[in-house]
Amino acid sequence: MSRLRRSPDDFSSLETAIDTIERDGAAPATVEPLSDLSISEARYLRGRWSALPVSLRQQIVALMATLGDEDVRFNFERALHVALSDSEPEVRLAGVVALWEAESTSLLDALLDIVDDESSERVRIAIVEALGRFARLAMEGRISEDQQQRVNQKLVDIALNETDEDVWLAALAAAAYLRSPALESRIFQTYDEGHDEAREIALRAMGRYGGSQWASRVIDSIRAGDTDQRTEAARAAPYVDDRRVVPYLYEAAEDDEEADLQLAAVAALGEIGGPEVRSFLEELRDSTTGDVSLAAETALANAQLLDGVGDASPI
Repeated sequence: MSRLRRSPDDFSSLETAIDTIERDGAAPATVEPLSDLSISEARYLRGRWSALPVSLRQQIVALMATLGDEDVRFNFERALHVALSDSEPEVRLAGVVALWEAESTSLLDALLDIVDDESSERVRIAIVEALGRFARLAMEGRISEDQQQRVNQKLVDIALNETDEDVWLAALAAAAYLRSPALESRIFQTYDEGHDEAREIALRAMGRYGGSQWASRVIDSIRAGDTDQRTEAARAAPYVDDRRVVPYLYEAAEDDEEADLQLAAVAALGEIGGPEVRSFLEELRDSTTGDVSLAAETALANAQLLDGVGDASPI
């Protein structure tokens, strides 16, 4: 949304919007002016924010999330930063979730500043998962070395030293993108000694970390784990540098009683490639219908691209 540029001290439009929200409730037309706030406007909003009823603050955050998702012209990041410091955990959680696609340095700084002091387990897990997004950006070389170091240090510290299991498990999966050697023994221990959900998260971490050290455990889980573990192991399989996973992925890709597992295995095969895998995917594409056939076609295109052969354009 385009807005007329105002002087830094002119809050009349924002004031009118907040007054209207306070009087009539939140609606798209009254929340839209919270997009593209200047630093001064965000400070003004912060000064008005806590006086609004909790339910209204939740409605505002929900509308900002919806509008921002539906229309790229809207940027509510500065307004949502205000929600991150709300007194109510449900509002803070909604703010973190609404910022899911944001990748700014200011958001990274804010998340690093608040993660240790957050009192709500649910909000802290959401913050850790958001930091995991920055860890993935670091793996892709899309943030600075200094930012990468700060994210890695924080997530590894939480993964190794946090006492709340759900929080450190989230940090373990998030930090795995950065492949810190300090995490390897923790991942092994979590898989070998943890409960079912912890084992799933360890498998997720193995896939993100990558490397042949995880191969035997990933293979064991594809072959004999419960459905959720087999699915996580299938997703990790392309990254463990061991083609022994392939026959077990074939079996999972033909398991039409477990849709998530089947689709995960098909996608994994597309990330592995090779002549035999391409032949399997062609046959699967031609012998199935619906989501599985489409997934096989997409995976085949990925395998062709990986192998440098054929037509790599999916339907």
